[in-house]
Amino acid sequence: MIFKNTWLWIIVAAGLLGASFWHYQHARHRTTGPKKILPQLSLTAVTNVQVRLETQHEIRAEKTNGTWALTEPVSYPAEAEKVEALLAALDQVKPGIYITRSELMARPNAEEEYGFGAPQAAIILKQGDYRAQVFIGARTAPGDQVFLQVVGDEGIYVVDASLLTFIPRKVDDWRATRLLDLKGVAFDRITITNSGKGFELRKEGTNQWRIFTSDFSPRAEASKVDELIEKMQALRVQQFLPDEPKADLETFGLQSPEFQFGLAQGTNPICVLQFGKNPTNDSAQAFARKAGQNAVVVVNRQSLTPWPAMRSFQDPHLLGGVERPAQIEVHGKDNFSLVRQTNDTWKVMPQNLMADNDSVKDLLRILSEMQIVEFVKDVVPPQMLADYGLDHPALEYILRLAGTNGSATATNSGLGPIRLQFSTNREDKVYVRRSDELSVYTVKPEQVQWLANASWQLRDRRIWKFSIEGLAGVTIEQYGKNYHILRKGDHQWALAPGSQGIVEPVAVEETLLSLVDLSAIAWIGRAVSNLTAYGFTTNDQRVTLEFKNGEKRVVQLSPNSVRNYGIAAVTLEGETWVFAIPSSLRRDMTAYLSVPARTL
Repeated sequence: MIFKNTWLWIIVAAGLLGASFWHYQHARHRTTGPKKILPQLSLTAVTNVQVRLETQHEIRAEKTNGTWALTEPVSYPAEAEKVEALLAALDQVKPGIYITRSELMARPNAEEEYGFGAPQAAIILKQGDYRAQVFIGARTAPGDQVFLQVVGDEGIYVVDASLLTFIPRKVDDWRATRLLDLKGVAFDRITITNSGKGFELRKEGTNQWRIFTSDFSPRAEASKVDELIEKMQALRVQQFLPDEPKADLETFGLQSPEFQFGLAQGTNPICVLQFGKNPTNDSAQAFARKAGQNAVVVVNRQSLTPWPAMRSFQDPHLLGGVERPAQIEVHGKDNFSLVRQTNDTWKVMPQNLMADNDSVKDLLRILSEMQIVEFVKDVVPPQMLADYGLDHPALEYILRLAGTNGSATATNSGLGPIRLQFSTNREDKVYVRRSDELSVYTVKPEQVQWLANASWQLRDRRIWKFSIEGLAGVTIEQYGKNYHILRKGDHQWALAPGSQGIVEPVAVEETLLSLVDLSAIAWIGRAVSNLTAYGFTTNDQRVTLEFKNGEKRVVQLSPNSVRNYGIAAVTLEGETWVFAIPSSLRRDMTAYLSVPARTL
């Protein structure tokens, strides 16, 4: 008997399915109905969307001040893109078939046949005074379309089944997975707590940040702050834990969070994100929540590992945040100032000398690129400066920045002049401090060595300039021997009578082209009475340029080098000057303008 009843129900179901399929195929060739199922729908005006599923579970999202938020069954930010994707799908869906009321009247069981006795979903939209309600029924027999009914319309639509992909099946489908969305949000403060230690980042100026702790306020590197903000915005929820009215925060490590990130505009808080323990056996994940919400989520913390600490934001540039100065006052071997002129040249005052522009550019570059090697001590009171040789610094730079009126007494940000003090009493490190900071740092000694500490170091680097056509010959002296060559024409050189060796005319000419138009890489010493201090000896190579008009110029080459540059000496205005030359010129002078080995 049970077996017969089973077959009876199978035959009835097949009949209903066949009738539905026949009617669907028959109807699709007859009527198309309206072009839009919701002609009054305005996507931007909808403020409330409710989705009731066949399980009687309801998901509701409401828009306030342009922002979507879930209100049922949980209170949580909504993924606006997904809510609006459903609205757009309802607005754009095109009915392929429209089954009229008269056709439905001919089918007494139409409600069950088309799946509206227990619809898959009911969607309710509100925009102002307008309210629309849509029921989603069963799929058609082929499965690629679905029946749809609009309350107030007595017919039934047949639409593409892709509409179903936009309908959430659980509340998590519409929850926002982004923990932090700063689109259109203004903030100027970031509070961070890491393992109970807190500090604040405050924005100063266009894109300058400063760290504030209980005892000092160092500069922050803007790029590091921007990087943190990007990482926080990139965080996505990996899992939503079941919602509880009062979650056990201690279980998740959120009662006293390991890491806390807060944003504020002035004294007005915007949001606080808290991060706690790792889920079991997964150190890449962490429990998290937004303060003020019950929801606990799991996020991937790898981009924040280890948790950002105060030191990781500290600006390693000695002059980070300082604009190009209009005046630099120097206290070193003598006292002088570099003053920028209106045509972007510089003068050395009070000596009233035009400075070498390349030297000034190099000096500014060295200052701007100078990196802090070590944060020695965060807070150093004045009475302790002697411990670092900074009570009477060997070198002091005072940078005065151009104000809005073009003066060199203020900065655009309202700060006073920046005073840099260097202690050079140790070979392995240089202690330095800024007048506007309480800390002591170290920088590389080789960087400080190239800072001008005397006015003459900034004189024009051009030593002399002659035409090689005026050069008659060259005498080279080395180890007490002389070697003389004569110029016979363009790239033509020959040994003078009494000299021995081999001349390479092209190489000699190219080397001398640099010597007749000679410039220093940097000035090293002025009015030098003892060249041995710079590595010179009595056996050094001396090159004398002899010109047709009787003038002579002598260049002495040291066997030593500094920072891979050669060291040379010349006499200018009755004084001996020591300077750096390119390593390539040093190499060529040694190879082509030295006394041949066989004569030594």
